[in-house]
This record gives sequence, C-alpha cells and structure tokens, in this order.
Amino acid sequence: PYIITTPAELQSMQDDLTAYYKLGNDIDLTSISWSPIGSSSVPFSGSLDGNGYSISNLQITTPNSVYTGFFAVVSNSEIKNIQFIDSNIVITNTYAANMHGTGIVSGAVSSDDTVIFSNIEIKNANIDVTITASNTYIQNTIGGLYGHAGYNLAKTGSITIDNCIIDVDITSKNTAGTYRYLNLGGVMSYNDISTTISNVVTYGSITPPSQTLRGSNSGGICSDGRNLLTVRNS
Repeated sequence: PYIITTPAELQSMQDDLTAYYKLGNDIDLTSISWSPIGSSSVPFSGSLDGNGYSISNLQITTPNSVYTGFFAVVSNSEIKNIQFIDSNIVITNTYAANMHGTGIVSGAVSSDDTVIFSNIEIKNANIDVTITASNTYIQNTIGGLYGHAGYNLAKTGSITIDNCIIDVDITSKNTAGTYRYLNLGGVMSYNDISTTISNVVTYGSITPPSQTLRGSNSGGICSDGRNLLTVRNS
C-alpha cells in the first residue's frame, strides 16, 4: 500500500483513485479546505486502511457540490480501521441537480460489486446543508456515514457496514420552496443498494427544516431503505 503521513499525501489520493492507501500516523487537517476525493463520473474505487489512526478537523465549505464528504463518491472499495474526529461540513447549494448527497465519509455510494465500511468511528461531527436552488425536484440526502447509495449511480452490487460508531449532528435547510424531497439518516439516508448493517451505534441529532416538504423522511439509521436494508445488532 501507499503509506500516508501528511495532509498533502492524503489529498493526493485524488491522483490515483484505484490504489490501496494506509495511514502511517494521525493526520490533522486544521486550516485546510478539503476537496472531496472522486466524483460521480470517476468514483474512488481503491481502499483506505486507517491502520487505527485518525483524520481530525475535516472542514468542507465548498458551495454547489453535488456529492460532499471526505470522498465525493466511492465504488467497489473498502474503508476501514479509521477515526474521523471533529469533522465539519457546512455548505450552501444553489446548483439545481436532481440529487445532492452529503456524508462525513462519502457523499454517495455507487456499486456494481462490493463496498465495505468497517471499524470506523466518527466523533463529534457536524453537517449543515442549505439548498436554495429553484428546481422543484431536488433531493437532499444527508447521512452520518454517507448521503445516499444507488439512485442515479450504479446499484447492482452490495454494501456492508460493520462495527461502526457514528456521532454526527445533522441539520438541513431548504429555503427555495416547499416541493423538496429530503432524507436524513444517522448512518445513511436514501439507500437503493442491497445493504447489511451490523454492530453499528449512532449518536447525535437530526434537525429537519421547519417548513413542510414533499417526500421528507428521517431515521436514526436510515430514512429510506427501499426494502434493501438488513440491520443486525445495531
């Protein structure tokens, strides 16, 4: 694996989205404006092994991001053995995309094989997203681990989430009108891929908008599992 020891090396994962990476020490991202790794067209499809170390002070304030998190989109990958401490995502989107996805680890998951999240701890995290675009069919999906899976991305594979602790406060605001679809979940929100969750604990709060929204759901683990979600010992 490539051993990562500095913030610059961590951000350079963007240069090879299929490689195997491993942390060599704790990494502090204080004063760094993070650029999410991967995209919907070219997701991160490698592996990240935290090796028991942490990434602290992740800050994302980039406006108009369709998929926002440490990773933008992951696909056919494994993320494991890592802590995310004191992460903060505060964004305002005026971009009228059909689907926005936000999560601490990844904005979205796209899979035609297997995606694994294991032994991950998210501590003292905050997500605050405001959608102001005028498109009446915007779906705002926010989850503590990842925003959404499948939908307009690949969804013929599976997701495994095991042995994770997720402590995230989630707030969403939709200010451009009442016809908005909103999904907020402690682990994930809208989930359209066969997914198994085992030994997962969630903390934190979920604060939806004050106005009435069309098709809005919230859940401590998932807001809309599409009958594809299995939960064990969580």
